[in-house]
Amino acid sequence: MNHSIITITTELNDITNELLAGLYDSVGYGSAESYLAHDNFVKLIFPPGVFGFFALNEDKSLLGMIRVFSDDYICSWIAEMCIAPRAEGASIKEALLKALTDRLGHTALFTEAFDEEIEVYKKFGITAKKKLTALSCAPTLGPRQYPKPFIH
Repeated sequence: MNHSIITITTELNDITNELLAGLYDSVGYGSAESYLAHDNFVKLIFPPGVFGFFALNEDKSLLGMIRVFSDDYICSWIAEMCIAPRAEGASIKEALLKALTDRLGHTALFTEAFDEEIEVYKKFGITAKKKLTALSCAPTLGPRQYPKPFIH
């Protein structure tokens, strides 16, 4: 990747369904096609209380993002950090985490991290804690079906 200007934004209007679906696909989080089956994909995964931090290249391509669930008061949960394989990961991760901690650092920050992400999280004070274990469960049902609006 050439060295170009990276912009960090939280503006959802800069993020299209195609950009976000392409990023998820590029990191192995499902196929772009399955995400694009929902016309309002970006709005579905960024409802109120969900924050997005996005790294855009000069050409407005999406190089990476962090999605955070937060009450913006007590706690925030970093749901995922995705960096496009074509991007320079460490510098983009750091820029995104700086934007996140600048905005939500007044809350306790929690996440689950892949081994290769642990060091960059540590730079921002997000570290493993004794007696704290992340628990999870894979989805047991297919994708949620969104009903058509009820008209009476």
